[in-house]
Formats: sequence, structure tokens, C-alpha cells
Amino acid sequence: MLTKVILWFFALGWAFFLMNMPGGPPILLAFGPIGALAAWEFFRIKRSSGTQAALLGLLEMQDGQGRIHVSGGSGIALNPATKRIALYAGGGGKAYAYDEVRGWETVKQQAGQMFASGVAGGIAAAGHNIGQSMAAAKATGFFVTVRDIDFPKWRAEMPSESDQARWMEILRQEINGD
Repeated sequence: MLTKVILWFFALGWAFFLMNMPGGPPILLAFGPIGALAAWEFFRIKRSSGTQAALLGLLEMQDGQGRIHVSGGSGIALNPATKRIALYAGGGGKAYAYDEVRGWETVKQQAGQMFASGVAGGIAAAGHNIGQSMAAAKATGFFVTVRDIDFPKWRAEMPSESDQARWMEILRQEINGD
């Protein structure tokens, strides 16, 4: 989320800077980055809807049945009627019976920050900080371990701690019967 905000901030700042130059720049140069970010957001949303459809298909459910969480091309879904869980990540998914689930955990990583002085140091620090934020985001999520030789551990992107706590409780109640 923070990376997305930073990218939008720089794109809007770039457009504002170029539009205020004497003579003005070509419109594509000024607003190109904003268009690229808008396209990126559109395809991210489209990918999420495809992930949701795949999860519903794996569990043979209709929209509105069971429980489902989709974010960033990954997801998790439960069908309490059939006692099955579906996991989706990296363009593929699989459904498992509740008794094939070995465990689940949440991980929340925070990126370190680098500070520097001067223009060159500031640019280097910004690049480093963005890279660290992206790495921390990829390591953060909801992880489910299942009885499967090919895919024993699945990651559902879930940056929100409240969503993580909610899904921890959902799995406790559904799978453990607590």
C-alpha cells in the first residue's frame, strides 16, 4: 500500500512539475506516468476478479456462499458445507479437505528505513527504501500449510492485521471446531 502511495505521489508531482515549465512539455510526457499507474490498477483489479472466480470454481460455490478473501492475485476460500478450503497463488490453485490442513500462521514484516543527505544520497535512500518495502510486503501475509508434496505452503496476500486476525479465528472455528 505504501509503495502504491509513493508511486502516485511521484507521478502526480512529475506531472505538476512538467506542466509548470515554460512552454509546457508534451502532454504524454507529463501525464504518461499517471496513465501507466491507472492501467496497472485496472489490471490488478481484473486479476483479483479472476482469482475469486478460480477459488469459487475450485470449491464449486456461487458468489456469496462460504468465505473468501482475495488480494494481489492470491486468495483463500472456505466452503463450510463441503468442509473444503481452496488456496490460490501464483496463477494456480488447489482445494483441500479440512483434515489436510496442517496449520496456519500470519506474518507481518516491516521494512527498515535508510536515511541520507544530499540529492544523490536521497535518491539512493529512496530506491533502497522502496525495495525494502516491496520485499517486506512479499513476506507479509497469511500462510497455510497443507498435506501436499508439491505445494505444502501457500501464501495469501493479507497486509491488514485485522484481516489476518479475522482469518485466524475463521480457521480456528471452521477447521478446529473451536
